[in-house]
Amino acid sequence: DLVSTTTNVSPADMFRGKWVLVDMSPAEWGAAAVLGAYTVFIATVHYPPRHRATSPEQRVPLRALARDRSVIRLVVLYALLFPLDEPIAAFAVAAIAIDRPVIAQLIAVGYVVGGLGSSAFVGRRGLDNAVRRFGGPCLVIGAILVATAVASHEWGSVSANTAGAAATGAMAVVGVGMGFVWADLHHHELTVVPGRAASVSAIVGTLSSVGAFWPTLAGWIADRTSITAALLVFSGAAVVVMVLSGPGRSAADPVAADL
Repeated sequence: DLVSTTTNVSPADMFRGKWVLVDMSPAEWGAAAVLGAYTVFIATVHYPPRHRATSPEQRVPLRALARDRSVIRLVVLYALLFPLDEPIAAFAVAAIAIDRPVIAQLIAVGYVVGGLGSSAFVGRRGLDNAVRRFGGPCLVIGAILVATAVASHEWGSVSANTAGAAATGAMAVVGVGMGFVWADLHHHELTVVPGRAASVSAIVGTLSSVGAFWPTLAGWIADRTSITAALLVFSGAAVVVMVLSGPGRSAADPVAADL
């Protein structure tokens, strides 16, 4: 049913040893072909059977989960983190490198390298209190440095190349912070209510989608003042994330060290 109204093939046929060939070349169909191939792959993945609720936590209704303080805290953090992902890099590019593609690429690469580095570090060391303490300050410092680089260019005190180099380093710091903070939040999201990880993830993902309006608000501020002012709003969000994502709430969590 992916590309036609009817079909006599199902994923079960593949489990019986049959081949299913999807004639959609990426060279001709582009992203649609990749998505189609991925859909077929997902259809072949074996998921564990649904299990019955065996503890009081697993019987908590969705409304009660949505009112849980720990879940609400996750919603706020996810919503605040949204502008500190791609949007902050986009604003830096708009201010410094709108007509300089090389600098724009470097700013994006700086963010990716920082995030990959911190994620690899967490993978090797584990998620301990030192990592939790490090993520929030990195976000704040990086966001402020990005705003400073943009301000120095907007006020004409430095060239685009110099501001771009500074923004690249600052975005690397933001990426490091995001890697640490995301690792902590994802772990907390999956373990805050035992046996209800999927429900908590659905609630957090749905309610925190209001964070998608952050870039719109920042754009409105930038149009009326400056991009620097918009980035300072992002820096304020990073401060709140740093305060709310401290290690105290999960310092004794024995599972975190195994991540």
